[in-house]
Amino acid sequence: MLSEEGLDAEALRELAIHKLMVERAFFEWLPASAGFVYLGVSVVMCLIRPKLGFVLIVFSLFFRFQDRIPLYAQFPGFLTQLCALAVGIGLAHQQLDLRLAKVDKWLLGFAAISSVGLLLRHREQLIGEMAAYVSSLAIFFAGRWLMTNKEELQRVMLAMAVAISCLAFEAFYALYLQQGPHPFWLEFASGAPSRLQSIGYFANPNDFGFILNVGFALWLALFFYSKRWLLKAFYLLCMVLNVYVVTLTLSRSQLLTSAMIVAFAWVLLSKGKIVKKVLMMASVFALILAVLMQVPGPIKDRLDTMRGGPDASMQGRFHAWQEGLDMFRAYPIFGWGRQQ
Repeated sequence: MLSEEGLDAEALRELAIHKLMVERAFFEWLPASAGFVYLGVSVVMCLIRPKLGFVLIVFSLFFRFQDRIPLYAQFPGFLTQLCALAVGIGLAHQQLDLRLAKVDKWLLGFAAISSVGLLLRHREQLIGEMAAYVSSLAIFFAGRWLMTNKEELQRVMLAMAVAISCLAFEAFYALYLQQGPHPFWLEFASGAPSRLQSIGYFANPNDFGFILNVGFALWLALFFYSKRWLLKAFYLLCMVLNVYVVTLTLSRSQLLTSAMIVAFAWVLLSKGKIVKKVLMMASVFALILAVLMQVPGPIKDRLDTMRGGPDASMQGRFHAWQEGLDMFRAYPIFGWGRQQ
């Protein structure tokens, strides 16, 4: 094998180009190929088995292919999936109950009122906002029509939980398992003290903590649904991973949310009257909060900012809440529009 020391400038240049092509193939083309294969499979499933196709769409929404793979982001993957799902539901309409419930009509009415508000105050945003409305409503109604029993609902929950735990494992990998720079994984640390964040919609410690808590709640529900101890052990491991990564975000609201999830679960599993359950939930939440605020470390330091001295973040939130209340009082029906 020749060493690089014995090569001339032209050979070194060709070697560098070859290395660049190999790295690009591994870190760009290979992930892009995997993303497009997944897209193709999900589109086919949406057409022939829309219930399974819907599960695949839900996974891709949380896994965020478009935020990971530049080539994938240039293609309207989500729109393609939605169109295929609409066709699949149309083909299988005889096996589905497509009637609108009362809550569905209220939701459509809310969307109509919001659209009128945009038309009156922000016509330039109407098309973009309507696209967001339509896609969100499409996912909602597809879930309502396709997920008709507990088993099908558990599939969607599992798809969401797995995708979210992939984000959690990526963060864990980047912190503890990664050796040297890795082009495919983005940087997670931000600020001082270092707070964990993820990619795309979740490129913020608070947003990342929120989606991890969604995964935590889903794993918790699946844990109690399952009757197999091996699956219960796997779900418990995923819960621990999600909650641990939540602590690394140092998000005060999400740390408290994690405690609230445990308290709610305790109440749902307990027996007795509602007053007893509420008192029990408050006691469990207070106990968890007291433990978090007594254990020395960055979590305690973050939680202490809520009770001692001025905190710019908390003051900013209080100010935003007050402004939001004033805005609601001024325009309670149609609102102010975006970015006001």
